[in-house]
Amino acid sequence: MKNETVFKLSWDKLTKGMTIFFVGLMVGLGIMFVGIGVSQLKEEMVVGIIMSSTGTLMLLFVPAVAFFAPVNYLVGPSAITVWRYGPKIRIPIEDITEVQAVELKNVIRVCAVGGAFGSWGRFYYKSLGSFRAYVSRNDNLAIIRVKKGAPFVLSPDDREGFIAAVRRALANRK
Repeated sequence: MKNETVFKLSWDKLTKGMTIFFVGLMVGLGIMFVGIGVSQLKEEMVVGIIMSSTGTLMLLFVPAVAFFAPVNYLVGPSAITVWRYGPKIRIPIEDITEVQAVELKNVIRVCAVGGAFGSWGRFYYKSLGSFRAYVSRNDNLAIIRVKKGAPFVLSPDDREGFIAAVRRALANRK
């Protein structure tokens, strides 16, 4: 689209490690539960069905989590879009009051996913209060304050370029 800039995300070592652990655990346990369940079907059908169903749910949980993970950010003249395989998050430029770099340590997860494929959802930080994050790493953070509601925290690889693009969009808004 016209006048839109894509900002890539990359995973830090913690996100990579957590994702490998999570995927390995879910796939390993899922296969094990399905295998045990199938072997139990002849002897104890109820146990076999429960074990197979549990294993199948574990295997399906991996793509379900990845579905909502942030993939990249798109800064356009009318909005910032957090691109995900699932529903996109749109932050209208007209609602933004400020964008700046931020460093956050010891954040409290309120209602969020944290670790595998990144972190997203609602978080709390003592000097910031409640905020929404869609990040793939714990550095390169940018905060976007909006007129109403909780601010957003994003983690573009090129934080300075991202902030400059948002400020250009703010300066050009009608």
